[in-house]
Amino acid sequence: MSLPTVYMRALRLARSFGVEAGPGRRFCAAQAAYWWLADNHGGQWSPEYAELSWLSRYYKPGMMESGPCHDDETGLIYDALSER
Repeated sequence: MSLPTVYMRALRLARSFGVEAGPGRRFCAAQAAYWWLADNHGGQWSPEYAELSWLSRYYKPGMMESGPCHDDETGLIYDALSER
């Protein structure tokens, strides 16, 4: 299984949107990928669900989070992932 494909796409998108390299870029990519995978997986046995499980080791949403903020880089990345 080729993990983590959505996260890697999100990292490339973050770079193309000019998100500064380092922890901030990785965080934005992880947050966008997490929410995209949560919204678009095909069930417990899908590759997207497997990647979501992998990614949840590195990113866990806060108690008040219900999706990506569409007013920042995370939202741009999420929207770009949704266009594919």
